[in-house]
Amino acid sequence: DRLALTDSKANLRLWPLAGNGSEFERSFEAPNDVYRTRFSPDGSLLAQAGGDDGGRLWDLEGPTGAEPLQIEKVGWQMNDLAFSPDGKWLATAGWGYNVTLWPLTSRYNRVLRGHDCTVLSSAFSPDGSHYFTVGVNDGRVLSWDLSGGAGLRPTVLFEEPMAWTGWLAVDPRGRFLMCSFGGFGTQKIPLDGGEPTPVDGLPGLQPVLDPTGRFAASIIGFGISTVVVVDLESGESWELEEPGDGIVFGWAFDRESRLLVARGGVLSRWDPATRETEILLTGENQMGYGEGAVASGHNAIRVFDDGRIYIGGRERSILNPEDGTRTVLPAADQPQRRLAHDAFDPAGSVVTTGRRDGVIEVGLVSSDVRHLLVGHEAAYVIPQVSPDGRWIASAGQDGTLRLWPM
Repeated sequence: DRLALTDSKANLRLWPLAGNGSEFERSFEAPNDVYRTRFSPDGSLLAQAGGDDGGRLWDLEGPTGAEPLQIEKVGWQMNDLAFSPDGKWLATAGWGYNVTLWPLTSRYNRVLRGHDCTVLSSAFSPDGSHYFTVGVNDGRVLSWDLSGGAGLRPTVLFEEPMAWTGWLAVDPRGRFLMCSFGGFGTQKIPLDGGEPTPVDGLPGLQPVLDPTGRFAASIIGFGISTVVVVDLESGESWELEEPGDGIVFGWAFDRESRLLVARGGVLSRWDPATRETEILLTGENQMGYGEGAVASGHNAIRVFDDGRIYIGGRERSILNPEDGTRTVLPAADQPQRRLAHDAFDPAGSVVTTGRRDGVIEVGLVSSDVRHLLVGHEAAYVIPQVSPDGRWIASAGQDGTLRLWPM
């Protein structure tokens, strides 16, 4: 149902055989010399043999905009290739009298490029079908369709060219994005194509949303002792100075839309219905400091689906607010793990840690064993786990986005 054509300017394009042939579906950058182009038996992959350039393999049903997988030439040139009938192998051949068999697997990371700057904040849609990113210096909010495929570009949802930072939060019901742009305010961006609108009264730094998408909270800036909460329906707002001494290191809503705040060794919980505060933990002097995500400008609190609470800091732990028990995570005391950022799946069973050397550690919370994901060239990376558990996404200082199959 599709035809792949490469022209003399190394443009590879897919054309639908239905219709009048006036518009192509998607476009790729092809090798300079193309000797063979083939689809996989199920049409999900497209491969080219590019002579001296080796080969390239595009995933047509993977994440939007993913770069091709480079296939090294064996011998002098790669002049031909073919897929096995079951789609499990790719054979390549060329000058040098070599035939090489490559196993085809989805177990590699997809590299996405859409920002020419650091990406500190990213998020998945609630159903895991899309990945959203915002650049620190370009102010572009991008939406990546995780099944759109290579050869397509991400959708630009919003752009604030003057922005010097950007933070994202996704409505748990999938209706909108909340994006803060430092000194340029906060925007509510509908995901149905509607016009973005400014959110009055909400500071421009790292917003969080409650499970209903009604309440949003943020802080004015790092080193601040107050949290601002805004009712997105009524426009009413509150400026809270919760128990504890010093600055706020973490803020998040629990399943009952109550705001958790970590400040000065105290973890408290504020109820917007009653406007009352209760203290959950005290005396935790290390809460929110050091190797927790705050060191790289990230929130030190996460709330899991079952109500347990992750607290970042020199002693990273998970609190069960029902019985007060805590699970301490392995200490991040090695030099390469300082400035680490933790992310979890919604159930809180898998933890991913982005290290300052660009490596990502992945493992079960209940185990000290960690898998290492290597590829970023950055001082630090910020991982995320998709709600459906299929992907680990990572972004950071090198400007690249990577999607790793879980």
